[in-house]
Amino acid sequence: MHTTLQAGVDALPVTLTSAPSAAIAGVIMTILLRFRTTVWIGWGFTVLACGLFTLLSPETPTGERVVYLLLMGIGTGVLFPALQFCAQAGQPDSDVALATSTFVFLRSLGQTFGVALGGVIFQNQWDKNMATLIQSDSIPQSFQISGHEAEGAILYLSQLPPAVLQTVRHLYADSLRSVWIFFIPLAALAFLSSLFMKNHSLDRVLNSEQAFDEARPLEGSQV
Repeated sequence: MHTTLQAGVDALPVTLTSAPSAAIAGVIMTILLRFRTTVWIGWGFTVLACGLFTLLSPETPTGERVVYLLLMGIGTGVLFPALQFCAQAGQPDSDVALATSTFVFLRSLGQTFGVALGGVIFQNQWDKNMATLIQSDSIPQSFQISGHEAEGAILYLSQLPPAVLQTVRHLYADSLRSVWIFFIPLAALAFLSSLFMKNHSLDRVLNSEQAFDEARPLEGSQV
């Protein structure tokens, strides 16, 4: 119960900052009518947060963890609307709808692959670390589990003796660190790529086939 509650608390800073950050980013882009600087800020925070996550350990103070999570929430929150503006701004009016739907599809697909890849990396690193612990006789047989069982085993951590619990906590932290190490170069590559994109103006009127009836000339009227 305590572990589940702690996981919810750890996710709270990201949840509380991502939505406000997205709203603020939208307001800033509306005022400036540009999006490139906002994208740079978003990717910068994201890369920084991924790097800081590699420093997490069972001994990391709660305050530091909260700061790291706040940075990640800001970065991902800013990117949520900013990247969609990127996909739309440089397109002719006839292609805006196609660009938007393609972007949303690719982002959803990327999230799916991201979760899958992160899970595979965590499990593989867990199995590697677990084999080392078993070889050194540092973990009891009752907790010698594979990586795909690691998530469910969190519920039973409170039943472990303190010495074993400390070893298992480091096992989780070390296995999760490999996930962030993998995603750091991907986020950095995205940040570097964004440095070369064009800063299209958002000050444009969309002449789309989809419009409100009030905006269309009445049939038979003089235009």
